[in-house]
Amino acid sequence: MKKNDIIFWTKEVGLPEIEPIKPSQYYIPEWFQKTPTWLEERVVKIDTPTIKACPGIADFFKLGYVIPLWCDLYIDVREDGTWTWRTKHTRFQFDWHMPWQYKDHLSEEVQHNVQIILKAYCPWFAKTPKGVSLLQLPMSYHFDSRFSLMSGIIRTDAHHHLNQQLVIHNLGETFIPRGTPLGMYVPINREKYNLIVREETPQDFKLFKRAELILDSKFFKGYRNLIKLLDK
Repeated sequence: MKKNDIIFWTKEVGLPEIEPIKPSQYYIPEWFQKTPTWLEERVVKIDTPTIKACPGIADFFKLGYVIPLWCDLYIDVREDGTWTWRTKHTRFQFDWHMPWQYKDHLSEEVQHNVQIILKAYCPWFAKTPKGVSLLQLPMSYHFDSRFSLMSGIIRTDAHHHLNQQLVIHNLGETFIPRGTPLGMYVPINREKYNLIVREETPQDFKLFKRAELILDSKFFKGYRNLIKLLDK
């Protein structure tokens, strides 16, 4: 295994072709793709950038890898707290976390948005180089009203299972079709950092003013110009 390899594998024959794991840039939300970078009614597009012009969000969408749901999933959560789930075949299994493990410890204001915590027995496994973990994140900016993925860190250089914890938001019947993006997985290096909190130094001031000059002297792509300068 090379130091930059991220390996996902499955025992399900054909799954890599049917519902493959892909870089997260393939799952940019449709509303974001349709958003113009600049408001079209302005002739000079220098003061009307939209969220699409934000490089921080654009870079976030390219950050990791997305696991799509590998089968159709039907869930029915009842008022009395009981629930059932169904898939087409018994090879695709799910479980749940008891309320006392998570939900019962939340405030009443939050609990109404957490019906059950569904645990997926994911058919995918992952291996990362030594010292690298996978950060599990929900699908930010997708705003799925049915469920959201709980965040966490998996030390995939030693533990290779990827069993997702899905927060089901609604009572009643919920259907999540195969191919629905479940979450983003971002490789992170497990490094120790020294926290330093202090007042500004002359070197800090110089670095800040240089960055400020690059940003303030360009109508467009000032941030990208700054990054290119630092990368030299």
